[in-house]
Order: sequence, then C-alpha cells, then structure tokens
Amino acid sequence: MKLLVSFMPFKNFMSSKELNNLFSFFKGKSNIKINFIPFSDGGGSLNEVFEDKNTYTRTVQITNSLNRKDSCRVLINKKKKFGLFEINETMGQIKKKDIDPLKRSSFGIGQVILYLSKLNLNRIYIGTGGSINTDCGIGMAHALGVKFYDSKKKILNYKNTFFHARYLEKINDIKKIQLSKKLKKIKIFIISDSSVKLCGKKGQINIFSKQKKINKLDQIILTKSFKKMKKIFEKKSKKKFNLPYLGSGGGVASMLYFIFNSKLLNGAKFIFKKQKLDKYIKENDLIISGEGKLDRTTFEGKGLLEIIKASKKYKKKLYLICAKSTINKINYGNLINLDFKKITSKTNFIVRLKKKVNSIIKFNEKKN
Repeated sequence: MKLLVSFMPFKNFMSSKELNNLFSFFKGKSNIKINFIPFSDGGGSLNEVFEDKNTYTRTVQITNSLNRKDSCRVLINKKKKFGLFEINETMGQIKKKDIDPLKRSSFGIGQVILYLSKLNLNRIYIGTGGSINTDCGIGMAHALGVKFYDSKKKILNYKNTFFHARYLEKINDIKKIQLSKKLKKIKIFIISDSSVKLCGKKGQINIFSKQKKINKLDQIILTKSFKKMKKIFEKKSKKKFNLPYLGSGGGVASMLYFIFNSKLLNGAKFIFKKQKLDKYIKENDLIISGEGKLDRTTFEGKGLLEIIKASKKYKKKLYLICAKSTINKINYGNLINLDFKKITSKTNFIVRLKKKVNSIIKFNEKKN
C-alpha cells in the first residue's frame, strides 16, 4: 500500500512536519511505502515548506501586536535571494489584560521587512495567516515610515505612537514613503490562507470579527474605516482593491499591496503546486491529512480544499483528521474528528491521533 501523509499545521500546537513525523514508524513496514510532505496554505509551517540545504533561520527582535518585546523567525535563502516569514509569529500571545482586540498592531511586520531589506534579497514571501490584529496594516506602515493624517491635516502617527486599529477612523490621508533602493528592488509575495476581501460581505470584518472577538459597535466602526482606507488606497495608487486575499492578515495584505511591488498568491494553490501534491496524490493509494479545526472558513480557499479536490479527481481514499470540527461532513473522503473540547496535552493528543491513524491503516490493509 502506498501512503501519503501530508498534514497542515495544528496552529500554535504542532507544525506540519511534527505531525507527519509522528508516523515515521510506518517506514519499517514492508507492506507500506510512505511519503511525508509538509503542507501549508500560508497559515503556518510555511518555513518547513521552503527550507532546504540552501536556507537558514534567523531570529529578529520586534515589538509584537500587543506592544511587547518579542521575536520572529525568518527563513533566508542567500542562493535564491529570498526571505520568508509568517505574520502570525509577529503577533504574540493574548493575555487576560489584552481586552481590546482593536489595540493590536501589525508594527512588528514592518520591523521584519526592514530587517530583510538589508540582506541583498530580491524577493520576500509573507504568510498572512493566523493574525489577531485588524488594523489594515497601519502599524506595519508606521514602522516603515508611512505618514497618516486626520481631516485637519495633522499627523496621527508620531514617532513613539503604538499605531493600531483605534486610529483607523481618524485617518483621512496617507503619505507614502519613498522606498529605499533596496526596498524598491524587492518584490513582495503575499501568501494568503483565505480568499477574504478587504471590504463587503466577504470582507475581513464580516468574516473574521467574531473569531477575533470584536463587538458589534466596533464592527460598524471598522467596516466604515476599511471602506475609507480602500478609497484612499485606490486614489493614491490607481490600483483596484476589490480583490480576493487583500483582506488577509487583518487587512495587512492590502497595505503591502498599496506600498510595494507585490503579488497576491492563493496560499493553498501556490504551495500545493510547489510541493507537487497533485503528483503525490495521484501516485498513492491512501491520503491522510488534516488541520487543527475545521469550520466554514476551511472552504474559503484554504489548503484542505486542494487535498479534497485532488483526492476526488483521482478517486483516492482520503482521511482528514482534526482536533475539533464545527462541520459534520465533507464533500469527499472521511472526516475524523478527535473531538477535543478543550486544549489538551501533546502526549494525550499524540496517543489519540496515533490510535486513529493505526485503525485507518489496519482497516485499509484488510480491504486490500
């Protein structure tokens, strides 16, 4: 039996490679040929997808989205001249005192971009998944030197201001930065794990405000602010901002698109192709994948959708495993819900996951 194991990361719990490697013991079985392929859609484990013998990791000191000192890993490939990081690593962990979800900034993202701009690179890949901010990228832009003004033409972001979404409704104008020569030559690749737009029914506020625990009054304020930002972006850049993916990262994608020479990428499709998963699914008999939580956003352009489509196309046996799910079935394959009601220990999780996978393998061995 040919087996493909290609887990998505279980966010803030286990990475794609960690999950895949749990089943290395299958390599010793003569009747099973197994392939392990790390997978991501831009919402975690992106470093694992890109790392090879030419890459190395560095740690950048930043101020995270909660205005605390923190660090962010970056992956660098000097041979191919690209850098990569995930914005979820600039966010920080929410504590009880962090009550206001609008006082979270993308400032650290700008700090990482400035660091990478000094390394003689020509590309930066940014994974926009896993954000807890909803500031439309103004914190990041502040770190990069962009100036924001109110209706009286007074500057809003002074040098020491921790700039976040509470300032959005006051913004009336933006003065773009003069990019340095090093930043000008860099192309930004925005890897989104969601097809969310900046505004509208499929916009950032409508889709993710509940998940980010933004109250109804603030949702109204943010909806108006995002519409205003969209108008400013379009007026100042002459680009269209009614595009999928521009709402990702709490709106950070739209600010990156506004400031830089950038390209929007559907993370799921881009990484699916990069990892040659269509080929691997075609060549294997049994596919095991999954991610931490399955809900309605799983099918908003996220990675598992590509696994499902390819498995269906080649009529392969598919099992998707999740820690918890708010949906009861998928349109192809088998959904295995480990049904953890609360955050569990890794030991407990691994025991239950291995037990499920072992039962899947035994069941399919008998059928063969």
